[in-house]
Amino acid sequence: MSKKYFMIAIAALVIFAGSSSHADIIKTQDAKDYVQKLSDKVVAVIQSKATDDAKEKQLVAMFDENVDTDFMAKFAMGSNFRTATPEQKKRYLSLYKDYVIFSYIPRFRMYSGESLNVTQVIKEDDGYFIAKTTLATEKSATGTVLVDYKLKKTDGSFKLVDIIGEGISLITNHRSDFSAALANGDLDGFLNKLDQKVQNLKARSRDKKFIEEQYKKAGKKTDDKAS
Repeated sequence: MSKKYFMIAIAALVIFAGSSSHADIIKTQDAKDYVQKLSDKVVAVIQSKATDDAKEKQLVAMFDENVDTDFMAKFAMGSNFRTATPEQKKRYLSLYKDYVIFSYIPRFRMYSGESLNVTQVIKEDDGYFIAKTTLATEKSATGTVLVDYKLKKTDGSFKLVDIIGEGISLITNHRSDFSAALANGDLDGFLNKLDQKVQNLKARSRDKKFIEEQYKKAGKKTDDKAS
């Protein structure tokens, strides 16, 4: 699945019910309702009249609240995480969160009318939930993209721990990439390279040419964006 659809899939789970107040976080026991309501809210945020900077800040803040990046990061690094020093673990967890955020959230400008529909929720034996959805988009050959969300219940609500788009798991894909990068056992070298990737992603998110390309791919003019 393309980064565009991963971005929409991730962003769809990171929006509050309306206010930035903690009391307004959706606390439903129904995973299906949770996914659908948050998906609807992200569209409202992206289509709002707020500036791009304001939208991105809100998306990043909500992502931080609703996505368990520590779980994702530990899975992605596998056994290498268990052998890392406390300092290496702390640095890696911080870098991984930024890596995911700045890989996808700045791509909100590519939104071009896609809508998400929750078709089924399955509770697995290990207590996790799989919310099966379809992402309607005119840019797919079939008109839809299949997206599964893996959720865990935390303090009566849910947190995202993986996204599976068209059969491709986000964290499994990261694990494969990281395993290859860590084959030589140089964890500090890996962290330095990940740090550089994060810095490049942050710089790109502010690059005028990158921003214009996002709007172009969405079929919009740069002047159409809120400023």
